[in-house]
Amino acid sequence: MLKNKYNETYYFDPQYPFGRNETEWFNRFIKIGGQPIIVPQTFIYHYKIARWRENKSDNNKCIYTVNTGNYEGSQIYLNNINNHLDYDILYYSDNLNLMYHCIQNNILFFYINTDNIDKQLKQRIVKTSPHLFLPYIYTTSIYIDGNLMPTPNFNNKTLNKLVNLKADIVCFVHPERIYLEDEANVILWTQVLASSESVNNIRHVWYKDINALKNSTLTETNCIIRKHKNTIQFNEEWTKCMYICLRDQLSFDFILEKYNIHYLKLLYTDKTYILKKLPHKTLTHNKRLVNSKKLRTKFPPKFKKPNYNFESVFSDSFNEAKPI
Repeated sequence: MLKNKYNETYYFDPQYPFGRNETEWFNRFIKIGGQPIIVPQTFIYHYKIARWRENKSDNNKCIYTVNTGNYEGSQIYLNNINNHLDYDILYYSDNLNLMYHCIQNNILFFYINTDNIDKQLKQRIVKTSPHLFLPYIYTTSIYIDGNLMPTPNFNNKTLNKLVNLKADIVCFVHPERIYLEDEANVILWTQVLASSESVNNIRHVWYKDINALKNSTLTETNCIIRKHKNTIQFNEEWTKCMYICLRDQLSFDFILEKYNIHYLKLLYTDKTYILKKLPHKTLTHNKRLVNSKKLRTKFPPKFKKPNYNFESVFSDSFNEAKPI
């Protein structure tokens, strides 16, 4: 490979950025005495997205999800088999076998290596900083957890409604809890994916900006719509917090207020209108739940239940003025 470089900068002749570049490379390879070998078991996955090559911006929005360590098993709920969505769907995983499921569902598969990093941490990194992993043509993304299944209302009309809102981040309130401290207490009780030390370390981050903490209300972060241009600092700060505590809901809202992001926080029922949350069924998750039950104190923490009264985003009377 090194001997056959075109020059010090390029492996391929830059005159052929796409078509015929492999032919030109192979002809040079033969000239220097290269020996071609056919490996019939090899599967080459070409994306073949013309818009990427031509830098077309007529569709710069995508949906993406991340599944590492087989946390969501092999079940893929998203699909665009009949091209019924005007959104590309991207699936990031360290399991190459899922590529075939993605192809069947008309989903673009992207492999991510987790050999030298905690698999859940890698999942959180891709989730929190999409601008570092998505192809640059996408300027708006819809992140969806792997255990969310689209309802019949998950269509171009509803997705366009969410994406076209005049906000850099669109998210949804948590259905059970209001405050970050409530979330911290629940995590301390369950002990899933976070130790007491990691939760307390995030609390120390909170207390550096009390005003941001006071204005924070809890988001359920399994579905987030982001316009990347104005959220890069937010994304990267959120990613840094994943190295402190993997429970991303503990830091999302605090950083949202810290960076004064223009956001809209919508009703939980708006999300359930388009997405149905299913339980995690993998062995890894079930083991965590079993261990969690052993560690729990007898009584769960008490907190005030949410009772938001703003309009549904899908209603005709919805006012885009910031609901919360």
